[in-house]
Amino acid sequence: MKPFVKNNPGKTSFSLYQETSVNQRFSEGQTLSFYSELLHSSLQGILLKKYTNSCLIDISGCHELTIASREKYNSRLVINYKMIFEDM
Repeated sequence: MKPFVKNNPGKTSFSLYQETSVNQRFSEGQTLSFYSELLHSSLQGILLKKYTNSCLIDISGCHELTIASREKYNSRLVINYKMIFEDM
């Protein structure tokens, strides 16, 4: 009997992360300054998870945002690495 893999029959597991020269400069737990196109402002947050072209950032400690804004996005934003300021 063949094992059943939903939406991926007979293939290897799928990953959202592949190491690149851009994303290897950042590490989980690192504090980053970035520009959010969604909120139209420069913010600071903590990198929670790295993806191939973007990362998940925790904005719960970002006091520039209102509590309603933080709750609306569940205190997390996905940001492209191009939007991170390098000169921290």
